[in-house]
Amino acid sequence: MSHFFQLLQRLPFKLHWFLVLLMAFVIPALTARTDKPGEFYPFSNFPMYSSFEPATYFVYVTDEKDQDLRMGPLFGRAPSDVKKVYDRKLNDAKKAHGGKVKKADLPPEIRAEAAQTVLQWLIDNMPDKSPLAPAKGLRLHRVDIVFTDGAVKQTTQLEGEIALP
Repeated sequence: MSHFFQLLQRLPFKLHWFLVLLMAFVIPALTARTDKPGEFYPFSNFPMYSSFEPATYFVYVTDEKDQDLRMGPLFGRAPSDVKKVYDRKLNDAKKAHGGKVKKADLPPEIRAEAAQTVLQWLIDNMPDKSPLAPAKGLRLHRVDIVFTDGAVKQTTQLEGEIALP
C-alpha cells in the first residue's frame, strides 16, 4: 500500500488522480448497498438522461390572429415555465376527474379551462402590459411530438384562448 502512495506522490496532477480513484472505487464501494448504487451527489450518473420518452409536447402563445408572441420578452417567462404551469393545471383537472384518464385525453373543455387559467396567470404576472394593447386576445397552443415508426410526427392544436379587455 505504501508503494501505491509513493507512486501517487510522484505523479503530476495528484488531486486529479485522487478524484479519479475516489469516483472509480471508493464512492461505488460505499454506495453499493444503498437504494441507488453509485448515486452520491455530486458524483452521479444522472439516469434521467439515459433514455427519452417516445412522446412529449411544448406550448406557445399567440395573439388572436395566431401571430407568435415571444414569451420571454413579453411576459417575462420562459416557455418551459408556461408548460409547467399548464401541466400542473392539467394534473389538477385529472385528479378532479378521478385520475384515471391521461392528461391528453381530458375533454377539450377541461383543457381549455386549464389553458385560460394559464393565460390569465401570464397576463397577471406581466412586468409591462402595454405591449399587449394592440391584441384583442391570447391563445395557448400545444404541439405534440411523437416518435413512431422511426419518424418524428408533430401535431398542433389550440388548447384555449381568452379575450383581452
